[in-house]
Amino acid sequence: MITNKLKKGNGIKRIVLFILTLALTNCQHEENMTEQSKSSIQTVSITEAKSFLTRSQNSPSGKLYRSQLENFELDKIVQEKMINTDQLLTVIPVKRINAAQFDRVLLLKIDNVIKSVVYKMYSDGPQITSPFSGKILIYDLDGNFINGFHLENGRATLQYIKKSSKSITSKSSSDEYGGELEGVTVINRYKNNRFIPEIADFGWGDNLGGGNGGGDVSWEQDPGAGNSGGSDLETTEDLPPSCQSFNFSKTASLWQTALVKNISFNIILLDETGVTFMHSAKFVQPISFGMPTNHAVGGAPISSGAAAELSAQALQTTIREVVAKYGRVKVSEMIVEQYFKERLLYNYPLFTSGGRVNWTTTENLPVTDYQTTFMLPDDCE
Repeated sequence: MITNKLKKGNGIKRIVLFILTLALTNCQHEENMTEQSKSSIQTVSITEAKSFLTRSQNSPSGKLYRSQLENFELDKIVQEKMINTDQLLTVIPVKRINAAQFDRVLLLKIDNVIKSVVYKMYSDGPQITSPFSGKILIYDLDGNFINGFHLENGRATLQYIKKSSKSITSKSSSDEYGGELEGVTVINRYKNNRFIPEIADFGWGDNLGGGNGGGDVSWEQDPGAGNSGGSDLETTEDLPPSCQSFNFSKTASLWQTALVKNISFNIILLDETGVTFMHSAKFVQPISFGMPTNHAVGGAPISSGAAAELSAQALQTTIREVVAKYGRVKVSEMIVEQYFKERLLYNYPLFTSGGRVNWTTTENLPVTDYQTTFMLPDDCE
């Protein structure tokens, strides 16, 4: 009798284990299917971005190219972080015509195909501010409307769609290409009511996944970036970097290197009320600056003094770019420092005939302290 009960109990356990195994297998299968159905996203490199826009320029097919392509600032391309992915959004600013409008071209590779939109911001006030109040309109490169929103103090209140009739309402608007748009009330999907554009808002698809992400891929854009023109505000940085900061030594037959520590700068906002301290950045660790000992074209020598002066110019240009982007916007110091690193890596080879910046140093060389031009001669030749 006891033996029969044991057999019956073991049989029930086997059935329960089988059902659990089947359920877990189905769940895993569905999860795998979901992951496989996601579109793969990848960063568009700066080289790819320039090539893509150049190819498009050679065969312009729409209103935007005829009117704005020449205003793309290809020398100021940046790659910005997105949420729920480790891939980056490639951002090309468009030359500003006034303080109340700010346009950018956004690029992302989806399933190995480069996708693009033009992201336009129109402030309700005299200039772009953060938090942003105004219209955000999104177009393709041919000027066709894709999506749009109206924000009040960083919160989305309306979503714009193409009008289906000629009736004009109090919520109607228009785009710069003559199209009529209609505003519909937004059911707010944003954390703390703050607008963060999702990649799906750009018309690139709804099921996107990339890298270590989970959830909707979005872009925490900086509404005040690049703010300039038509404003009574002025931003300034510390005194320019001195070439005395760089002590170049020959480290290979055709290469020279300088190690500099404590590179730092402050960004100050000046207005009628006085001085406002905005940002501070400091890099305590030694940074390696390297460049050839001869010019790539013609082979003329680059002395250690000339190398120092070129390095100071590249550094000053980079600091000015940081001031232009974040001088009037409150963001974390980490964002400011990351942008500084990205721009210095980009700018330095342009000034120094193929030079390189490394944030980790391996050379056994003297390390100099960063200095500005205050009370110092700025002639290292």
